[in-house]
Amino acid sequence: MADTFAFIATMIFGGILGIADFPLLWLKVVSAFCRVMSLAVAAGVNLPTIAAMALISLFAVFHGHAHGSEGAELSSFLLTQPGS
Repeated sequence: MADTFAFIATMIFGGILGIADFPLLWLKVVSAFCRVMSLAVAAGVNLPTIAAMALISLFAVFHGHAHGSEGAELSSFLLTQPGS
């Protein structure tokens, strides 16, 4: 349960950065990182819990930023995000 809360809280933080139009650098690097992380999961690589949570939190910040930056102009943004 705590890991789910941590992901959602980190994603909300990223969303706030996106709404505030805060630029996140190295977006293509993070995109490539997500692909490598997906391949590692598919290959069954086991990481220590702390390392896995750090990697997922990094993904959550960028995922939340994407939601925040794409919806910042919409007047109904906050009403639609809880269901996405």
